[in-house]
Amino acid sequence: RASSRLLAMSFERGDFYKVVALVEGRLLSIYDGVTEYAVGRLLRDRALPKHRGGLYVARSPQEALRATFTLPQSSKLPWAPRYLLRCHVQGPIEEYRGKLAVSALLVLSA
Repeated sequence: RASSRLLAMSFERGDFYKVVALVEGRLLSIYDGVTEYAVGRLLRDRALPKHRGGLYVARSPQEALRATFTLPQSSKLPWAPRYLLRCHVQGPIEEYRGKLAVSALLVLSA
């Protein structure tokens, strides 16, 4: 589960996008159903190779939406309504099989 902190940080990369579940007014990870996103909230989870960590993002809104069609079977909220987030990211980006994992994500807008 990603930890969150309300901090100002220097984010060096451009905009990235993430689709999350909207459950009872909360923006939650579709995958784990627990990690909560909010505008202005910084989340961290160290990105590691081979799907062993990180926060998953996409380079465009279209890529983010496409990713929701290939969710792991173990996803906790596959049928919940969806919401698109615009984010800034920081740290190394781990890329494999078209998926991007980052170590820090700041939600800019929902």
